[in-house]
Amino acid sequence: FITCLVVIIVAIPEGIPLAMAIAWGHSLKHMIAQNLRVKNLASCERLAECNTICIDKTAGLTLNKMELMECYLDGVLFSSIAEANISSESTILLCEGICTNTTAHIIKDNKHPSQVKKIGSELECTLLEYAKRLGYEYENWRHRGDIVAQIPFHKEKRIMGTAIRKSNAICRVYVKGSYETVLERCIKEITKGGKIKELTLFELEDTIHQIPKKGRKALGLAYKDMEIKSIEGITEESELENILFRDLILIGVLGIKDPIIPDVPASISNCKNAKITVRMITSEDSEAAKAIALKCNIITPVDIEKGTQNIILDGEQIEKHVGGLSSRFDKYGQLTQKIKYEYKFMELASNLRVLAKASSLHKLLLVIGLTFQKLNVVAMTGHEALDRECLKKAHIALATCINFTDIAK
Repeated sequence: FITCLVVIIVAIPEGIPLAMAIAWGHSLKHMIAQNLRVKNLASCERLAECNTICIDKTAGLTLNKMELMECYLDGVLFSSIAEANISSESTILLCEGICTNTTAHIIKDNKHPSQVKKIGSELECTLLEYAKRLGYEYENWRHRGDIVAQIPFHKEKRIMGTAIRKSNAICRVYVKGSYETVLERCIKEITKGGKIKELTLFELEDTIHQIPKKGRKALGLAYKDMEIKSIEGITEESELENILFRDLILIGVLGIKDPIIPDVPASISNCKNAKITVRMITSEDSEAAKAIALKCNIITPVDIEKGTQNIILDGEQIEKHVGGLSSRFDKYGQLTQKIKYEYKFMELASNLRVLAKASSLHKLLLVIGLTFQKLNVVAMTGHEALDRECLKKAHIALATCINFTDIAK
C-alpha cells in the first residue's frame, strides 16, 4: 500500500500535463474528422465556457452556393430569372456589365473533365455562368474593351465600376453593387425595347424591396455613357468616384439565393437551450437579414410581433449610438481600443441579434463591446483578411469557409 501511495504521489504531478495532452490529442482527431482544425489547444477548454457567438452569414450560416432567382429587368419584376423575357438591349447591357465588373474565373477541372473549377467569388461565378447561358463568354469581353478607368469593389462602400472606351471621345461606365447603393445614384432606368425613362425612386423601391424580403442578396447594375476627357488626368479615387458613380441609368436588380446550411436552425436552437446567445453579422440590408435570421431561428416571429427593440440594427446605427471606437495607449505603451459610450452599447447589445449592413469596422466594434463585458466569453467567426483584427480581439477565433485566407487562420 505504501509503495502504491508513493507511486501515485510521484506520478500524478508529472503525469497531469501528459494526460491532458493525450486527451486533447484524442479530441483533436475527432474534430479533424468533422473538418475542424485547432491551432490553439487551450481554446478547446475556453470553448466550453462560451456564452456568445458572433457568426457571419456567408459560410457560417449559408452554403455559399449562389443561385439567381428573382430579377427586376426592363422595368418589370420577374419571380424567376429563367422566365424573364427581356429585350436584346437590356441583355447586352446586363451581360457586358457582368463580364466587365467581375474578376472571377471558371476553368475546366483537369482532374474531372466533366466539371468546372471556380476561382474567386462564388457570387461572381454565378453571374458569369448566367452570362454564358445568354451567349456571352466573359474572357472575350474582358479583353475586348479598352479600360479607361476602374474602381475596385470596396466592402464598406459596396460598389465598383469600370469605364470602357467606346470611341475616341466616349466611354461607357458599368457599375455593380448593392441595390440600395446603386439605386441612389441612378436618375433613369432602361425599359422594354431599350427605351430610357426617368426613374421614380419612391415607387421603384416598393417593387424591388420584394427581393430582399425573401432573404435574397439584391445586386444592382447600372451604366452611363460619358466623355473620356471628363476623367482624364484624375488620380484621386474619391474624385473619380464622384464622376463615375452619378447620374446613372439602371439596368436592373438581381436576386441571388444562398441556401441555409441544413442543420443550422437545429444547432441554433440547441445554443439557445444552452443559454448561448447567437448574433448574426451580414453586409445585407435589414430586410434580407431579417428573413435569413428567421429561417435560422436566430430570431422568431414572436420577436417581430412584439416589436422587440434593437433586435436588428444596421452597422451605421450602432456606430452612431455608441460614438464609435476610441484609441489610446495603456501604461505598457500598447495601443488599446474601447467603445466611446460603453453604457449605450450595453443597452443596445442586450437585445441585438442581427447586425446588418456591417463593415469590418462595425464587426470590430461589436466584438470589442461584447468582450468588455466581463461575464461574456465571445466566439467570433471570420474568413477574410479584413476579419484579422476581429478574430484577434475575440476570446475564441473561428476561421470558417473552405477558402478562408491564411491571414484569418
